[in-house]
Amino acid sequence: MKKILLWSVIPPFNDCTAKEILTRNLIGSNTGNLLFHHSVVRALMTDADTEFETQFSSVARNLDEAAARANETCSCFAIPLANAFRKDYIPKLEVLTQFIQRLKIPCVVIGVGVQTAAADKLKEGLPFDGQVRDFVRAVLDRSSLIGVRGEYTADYLKRLGFSEERHFSQIGCPSMYMFGGDLPETRALRLDAEASVCVNGKIDSGAEIHGFMARSCQEFPNYWYIPQRIEEIWMMYAGMPIPRRHRWNIPEYLPTDFGNRVLRERRSAAFLNVSAWLDFMRDKDLSYGCNIHGNIAATLAGVPAVVVARDLRVAELANFFQIPMISLEEIRSGIGIREACERADFSGIAANHPKRFARFVDFLDQNGLEHIYRNGGSVQNAPYDLRLQQIAQAPAIYPRTPLSPAQRVDCLPVYWAAVKHYRVRYIRKRNARRGSGRR
Repeated sequence: MKKILLWSVIPPFNDCTAKEILTRNLIGSNTGNLLFHHSVVRALMTDADTEFETQFSSVARNLDEAAARANETCSCFAIPLANAFRKDYIPKLEVLTQFIQRLKIPCVVIGVGVQTAAADKLKEGLPFDGQVRDFVRAVLDRSSLIGVRGEYTADYLKRLGFSEERHFSQIGCPSMYMFGGDLPETRALRLDAEASVCVNGKIDSGAEIHGFMARSCQEFPNYWYIPQRIEEIWMMYAGMPIPRRHRWNIPEYLPTDFGNRVLRERRSAAFLNVSAWLDFMRDKDLSYGCNIHGNIAATLAGVPAVVVARDLRVAELANFFQIPMISLEEIRSGIGIREACERADFSGIAANHPKRFARFVDFLDQNGLEHIYRNGGSVQNAPYDLRLQQIAQAPAIYPRTPLSPAQRVDCLPVYWAAVKHYRVRYIRKRNARRGSGRR
């Protein structure tokens, strides 16, 4: 029996209730994580007996003990990452580096990206260069190549002294390979007022992007809002509004409390498993917004998607997979959502997917990973899918307001998880202000 160690907080076979998932934050704070974890586990589960052991921040409690157990029981360590080369992730990256240095099994990074404000910053020294360099070296001592998300991360690692196709390869995000070498055909674009539209957004996107999104939503008044952040889903499930200090001057399109029309009319839906998310998306006409994985979910469901590129990490993946994108410069020039969609070229997504997928498979092969795509294999009857059919997954979450007395009692664990989260965030920000001399 094969056991794979997985860097994840998300259980591969999650039969937890919505309350358990939200209380324990088993989505890793953002449902976008579900997409690439789902895809990686599906690819690496080559038979029904394959087991996965998840490892995340708890590894820091006893590095030596966790490493010894992994060396004894696991065949490899699969590390699917998102934008891990960023300032606030560095403490976790340092722990992960120390853990990898204690391992004797193969350690493979299946996708990672850098996060910074602008491409010019990549040419300068970033405050976490040393930690990233240590991490990459530790991984390369136990694998052939690191998989990176695209050109910006590739340029960053080149500046740190690493070479493309010798030390790393551009593979994008594993989420786009969920169906192997195939992608569903993108449905015809529909832009009339009755179009069924899904919108995704981020509360910290900035005034210019918020303004664009607000104007765009006025053109599709019956849009659905698809939240991904844990804070938004807590609000929908437990009636815990996002505190005012975290939502200053946010337009109406982005719901932050139950006075919002989208929540009052129950035109918002959150998903705690991939199957429910894609099923919901399949009859929609358009998706747009700042969340790259929200738009990847639409693409995987055959829905035209347009990414609003708020930063390099979003632009990097949109460019790599040729998902149409609206830049901040275009927003400043006055472009509207209809014009952006009419200009968009959706053909490159599917046309070049086989080539990108072949590169991904070659990456897995070079790292010696067993996977379901070897020798022309596909996702048909994938062991992972067959296992999921035996599990009752949590249903979609819709706004619950007003909460009945029984619901209030039921959701108390979720409510208090949210309270603790905001309290920790406040303390961290307060300490950061004191540390920088601000009062």
